[in-house]
Amino acid sequence: MNVHGSLNAHGPLTMRIALWFFVPLILTTELHQLSHSLVHAFLARMGDATTTLAAFSIAFSFNTTFSGIVAVGTQAGMSYISDKRSFWRVARFYLLVSLAPFVLIESVALSPLGDWLFGTLMGASPEVTRLAKAASAVMGLWIFPNQIRNITTALCMLHRRTILISHSTMVRLVSQALMLIRLELVGERDAVGQGKRFFLFESSSRALPSSIRATQSLEMCYSRDRKSTRLNSSHIPLSRMPSFA
Repeated sequence: MNVHGSLNAHGPLTMRIALWFFVPLILTTELHQLSHSLVHAFLARMGDATTTLAAFSIAFSFNTTFSGIVAVGTQAGMSYISDKRSFWRVARFYLLVSLAPFVLIESVALSPLGDWLFGTLMGASPEVTRLAKAASAVMGLWIFPNQIRNITTALCMLHRRTILISHSTMVRLVSQALMLIRLELVGERDAVGQGKRFFLFESSSRALPSSIRATQSLEMCYSRDRKSTRLNSSHIPLSRMPSFA
């Protein structure tokens, strides 16, 4: 099944259909921004807010720069996923792609390369460098739930069920808020200990909604596979690509 055929199967495009498609995407974007504000507000309440926020900013920028390659998973999914077989091939391919930034980030965060990059090159203080390395090591784990999110987002968009994207983002936001409240109630002011707990919980909050959306998206993919519709000749079927099994 090609993308155009999938979209046409939903009927002609109307203003109502366009709104139902784009409004959840807009809502999702705003929820993402809200989650970032929650993170910064929480970090600002820790013992040494200046040091903590500086370390987080360095680690976040470093990770988003080198893990940006996984962002194309949505476009690849919309271009090549046509049935459950192609879905799993795209998933395996992007698992391999994700290993490259993951290994790079962890190699820097867990070695003296991090001291050189954050401390010498960026001019961060020893304390900021130490916290940035610890945060980067945990943030590297975000690559894999983010990859699940990107591929399942492609399936939701192909089926015009973007509301599922908003629902999973709401789950992430609520779980994130609850974990921040929990860490605040603990009362620990040690930036390292509390920071590590937060980043581990943050990885879980990304993985949970991604897993929920993956289950729903796979049901869509299997349903599409049962229709046995052929791919459009203008698209290159992924089945002609080498198997990554």
